[in-house]
Amino acid sequence: MTRTPTPPRTRTASARRFSPALALGTAALLLGGGYVGATAIFSSRAQDTTQQAVQQLTSTLGSSGVVEVEKSEYHKGFTDSTQTMTLIVQDTPDGNGQPLRLLVTNHIKHGPLLGAAGVGQALVDTDIRFADPKTQAALDKAFGGQKPVIRTVVGLTGASDTAVRIPAGKFTEEGQPGDLSWQPLTGAVRVAGLKTNVAFSWPGLFLNAPGTSGAVGPMKLSGTTTRANKDDLLGSGQMNLTLDRLTVSQGTQPVTFSGLKVSSDSRRDGNFQNLAVRYAVADVSAAGRNLKNLELALSFDHLAREPLQRLARFAQDLQATQASSKSPADLTPAQEKQLETDVLALLRGQPVLRLSRLSLGQPGRDVQVSGQATLPGASRLTAENWNTLAPAELMSMVSADFKLSTSEAGLRDLAATLGQGQAADVQTLVDSGTLKREGNKLVATFSFKDGQMLMNGQPVQ
Repeated sequence: MTRTPTPPRTRTASARRFSPALALGTAALLLGGGYVGATAIFSSRAQDTTQQAVQQLTSTLGSSGVVEVEKSEYHKGFTDSTQTMTLIVQDTPDGNGQPLRLLVTNHIKHGPLLGAAGVGQALVDTDIRFADPKTQAALDKAFGGQKPVIRTVVGLTGASDTAVRIPAGKFTEEGQPGDLSWQPLTGAVRVAGLKTNVAFSWPGLFLNAPGTSGAVGPMKLSGTTTRANKDDLLGSGQMNLTLDRLTVSQGTQPVTFSGLKVSSDSRRDGNFQNLAVRYAVADVSAAGRNLKNLELALSFDHLAREPLQRLARFAQDLQATQASSKSPADLTPAQEKQLETDVLALLRGQPVLRLSRLSLGQPGRDVQVSGQATLPGASRLTAENWNTLAPAELMSMVSADFKLSTSEAGLRDLAATLGQGQAADVQTLVDSGTLKREGNKLVATFSFKDGQMLMNGQPVQ
C-alpha cells in the first residue's frame, strides 16, 4: 500500500499575523540608526560651520584693530561639542593693569533634533565672560544675577538665526557716588547664504554722577546686506540707525540731540559701486542756542568695484597685521606699487562726490546746499606722472558745482541762531554780488573748473 505524502501546509495571507513589537523594533532600529548617522553628520557640519565662523570672526576682529583673537579651540563630541575663544581688547587694561581678555564659550548641541528649538544642524549657546575674576564679579553684580543670552540655531539648509538679549543692570563703584544704569538690549541676526539681516533695539542708558548726568536712547538698528560671493567685502544693502534722544549735562550747560537718524546705502551698479549716507537731526540745543532740522545727504558714486574691492582687502589685511605685531613693518615695494595702481584705477574710473542735501531750518525757511564734484581730468593720470604733478595740475583735474538756496526769512533765522544778527542785511549781500535773487529765493553758486574758482559766475580773486 502506497501512502501519499501529505503536502506541507502553507499560510495564506489572511493567516499571517502582524507583529507590533517587530514593527516597532524595526522602526526604532531604523530611526535610531538614522539619528546616530544624522547626529554624526551634523556634528561634522556644526564643526565646519563654527570653524568657518571663527575664521571670519578672527579676520573681522583682527582687521578692526580693536579686538584680537588670541586663542581658539574646538572640542568635538558626539551629541555635544564645545568651542572656546580668548579675545584681547586692544589698549584696554583690566583692573590689574593687564590686557583685557574676554572668554567666549560656545556650547553646541548637534542636530537634527534640537529639543524646543526644533530641527536643525546645531544649537549654539554662547557665554561671554571677563577673564579677570574681579571684573566679572562687578559685571555679575551689575546684572543682578542675570546673564546675557546669545543663542544661535543653525538650520538644516545652513541658515542661522541668532537671538541676543543683554539684561538690564546698574553699575556702581564702591566708595564713589553716582551710577550708570541701562535697560535690556534685544536683537536678532539672520544669516542665509550671502544675505545678512540684523535688528537691534535698546531703550537706553542713564548716567547720574555729581555735576554730570546723561541719557541715551531709545535706539534702534536694522539693516540688510547681500554679498555677491563669499569674497565680496563691499556687498549691497542698507543700514538704519535711529536715536530718539542724547542728553549730556555738566552743571548748567546741557547739550541735547533729538530725533537722530542715520542711514547708509551701498549698491552695485554694473562694474561700479555707489555708497550713500544720510544724517538727520530734528533738534540740537547747546549753550542757549537751538538748531532745527539738520540734514546731510552725501554719496560717493561711480566707484570702480575691482580696485575698491582690492583696497578694502588691503586695508583689512594691513590692519590685521598691525594689530598682531608690536612693531608694524613698513609697506613692501610690491604693496606700495599695488596700492598706487588701485588708487589710480579708482580715480580714473571717474568717481562722483555728490552732496544731495545739506540743510538747516524749518521747511520753507531752511538753508540748503547741494552740488557735486567730479574728476574729468583723472584720465590723464598715470603711474609715471602721479608723483610728479604739481598741486595746481592736480587741482585742474577737479570740476565742482555747488548751490546755496534760502529765503530772506531763512537767512535771518540762521543769522539769529548763530548770534550774527548784523549779518542778515540781505540787500547789502545782494548788492555786493554775494547773493542773487531768483524769484522769492536767495541763491549763491560756487564753481571750480580748470583751476579757477567762480562765485555766481564771477572769478574769485
